[in-house]
Amino acid sequence: MSFGSPASDYHENKLDLNRFLVPHPVATYFVKMENNRLQSEGINTGDILVVDRSLSPKEKQLIITENPDGFQVTHFQSSQQSCLFGTVTAVIRKF
Repeated sequence: MSFGSPASDYHENKLDLNRFLVPHPVATYFVKMENNRLQSEGINTGDILVVDRSLSPKEKQLIITENPDGFQVTHFQSSQQSCLFGTVTAVIRKF
């Protein structure tokens, strides 16, 4: 005599990282962190930042700015004069 699995009627869709991390595919970019400047915030060299250009950042949220020297990751401030590239929405790290 055998018993069926108590979870046999439970069905969950597969986890789709694109769906989870990229709600706006046309406006989303992946940026590799090139330094440890934000290590105190848990972001290390080699981490991948998910950047959404369609979102308006909130105060102190991480953003990517573009300037003549290239791109920079910083915290958004409403008085900021630099050119906003996009808002950081997630960090991906490979162990």
